[in-house]
Amino acid sequence: MAASFQSTVSETLAGRLKLAYDEFKPASVVSAGGVAANSRSREEVSAQIPVEMHYAPMALCTDNGAIIASTGYFLAEAGQTA
Repeated sequence: MAASFQSTVSETLAGRLKLAYDEFKPASVVSAGGVAANSRSREEVSAQIPVEMHYAPMALCTDNGAIIASTGYFLAEAGQTA
């Protein structure tokens, strides 16, 4: 089940990126966040996007939820609250 989920996510991500590529024709594409750490997603995207892919270093490809939470922490520490 996990392999099927991973395959579906990778194919969906690559398909959406291909649609964006076809519309905007960028010279390169950058991928970051937790999904950028997944080697299956990287392979699928590289197979569908005909331009150079750039990825953040693996140590920085963390879950977006963690990134959002840490941003909230630092904003709260600085007294910036909603």
